[in-house]
Amino acid sequence: MRPSRGTGASVGRTSGVPWAQASWGVTEGCTPISEGCTNCYGLAMLRRFNARALEPTAPRCHPERLEEPTHWRKPRTVFVSPLGDLFHVAIDADYIARVWAVMARCSEPWRVRYLQTKANVYGPHKFMILTKRPDRMWSILSDQRFKDEVARLLGRDIPVWPLPNVMLGVTAETQEWAGDRISTLVTTPAAFRFVSCEPLLGPVNLRPFLVDLDWVIVGGERGPKARPMHPAWWTRIRDDCAAAGVPFYFKSHGEWVRNVYAEPGGAELLKVTLKKGREVILDADGRGTFPVNMERIGHKAADLLLDGDSLREMPTWEAR
Repeated sequence: MRPSRGTGASVGRTSGVPWAQASWGVTEGCTPISEGCTNCYGLAMLRRFNARALEPTAPRCHPERLEEPTHWRKPRTVFVSPLGDLFHVAIDADYIARVWAVMARCSEPWRVRYLQTKANVYGPHKFMILTKRPDRMWSILSDQRFKDEVARLLGRDIPVWPLPNVMLGVTAETQEWAGDRISTLVTTPAAFRFVSCEPLLGPVNLRPFLVDLDWVIVGGERGPKARPMHPAWWTRIRDDCAAAGVPFYFKSHGEWVRNVYAEPGGAELLKVTLKKGREVILDADGRGTFPVNMERIGHKAADLLLDGDSLREMPTWEAR
């Protein structure tokens, strides 16, 4: 694919994602593939930044950004392609190999090797890649030719494979997509794996997969057209993760919360920021189970109800 001249989107040293210290926009743009894409914040940002472009959200590569992590001397956790999907069919496998080669250069084994030769080294950095297209990810990463191409780009053998500083993840917004995507993820060559249930749009059972996962993220949807998240959906995932010993990261309630005036301290916390919203009755499973009153109060007010850092566990990056 043809490289882009770049956009005004923020990339590089800082990240708008709370669980990463940097973002690395080696690709941008995507096309909707499932329910979680309906109100995608990334595509909305690209439409704003690329307002004059003929196809503002079309997938594009940014080869001029490939070397960015090699200039960061302090180790960082890096979110790769936050405004796109690295494994979109429009992104050539050869370009993905170039991304992998940079990540390999930023890994600890590579760093140790070059410290011994007093070469200029960086990092080590940890990279997190999230996709809604695990089938293509599996196809590319399972191909020996891809590994050979990464080694060719490095100019030597790869010290450790799969790369020990790369965590692969999939989005699982509903049970249907959880079963399909996670089943493929757990068979993909990876040192570490995670699942992002954001936006969580229905009940999702992760128990069959937790033995193969190293981290789980859950969050409600944000934005003017955000859909509500029933509290039973995310608390079940939280409890299952706790039982399996998998770190659980609750990112946000989204725009909606359960009737805040019924929660202890809820009205006091929100008395300044609460705006007139709207209410819906939402059940836990579509069959009338556990109906609750959900009120839209905005994500800033909803985030005041987060229980500190107790729901924001980070992955250990250690083999389980």
